[in-house]
Amino acid sequence: MEYTDFLRNTIESKVPLEHMGSDNLPRPFIGILIMNNEHLFVIPLTSPKAKHARMSNSLDFHKINGGEYGAINFNNMFPIINDDRIYQIIDTGYNSDCSEAELQYRNLVRNQLTWLNLSHNKALVLRKAENLYNLYISGELDRKVKRRCCNFMKLQEEYMNFQL
Repeated sequence: MEYTDFLRNTIESKVPLEHMGSDNLPRPFIGILIMNNEHLFVIPLTSPKAKHARMSNSLDFHKINGGEYGAINFNNMFPIINDDRIYQIIDTGYNSDCSEAELQYRNLVRNQLTWLNLSHNKALVLRKAENLYNLYISGELDRKVKRRCCNFMKLQEEYMNFQL
């Protein structure tokens, strides 16, 4: 949380907030890690929402399994320091200590991962992320889409100022 708070408060206000789970504990920030121009980026995933039914896949947004498992918010991708104090791989396994809400959430994350691990979906995610990033950096991105995006250039220039 400290890292994303730093990004959001000092560099780019569009960096997503972490959410509280139904058990009032911080829910881990879930995203896809990709390497882009020697910088590691995280692309946020989101849980299914009613508004997704009205939305179409686009340059900066993609529904996971038609929205059944949530969506990918390419517009909110941001660079991350490659350090296990900043991010970690989460456990999606079943555990007898988990609440029903936590089990449902882990099941959703497993379904997202299953979808993302299909080779054609991996290729789609990489292609969309690179395309959006390149259009943004080159100044060729539609103004309306650009307003929805994090400032990739500013984030990339300043994210390493975070003190571990």
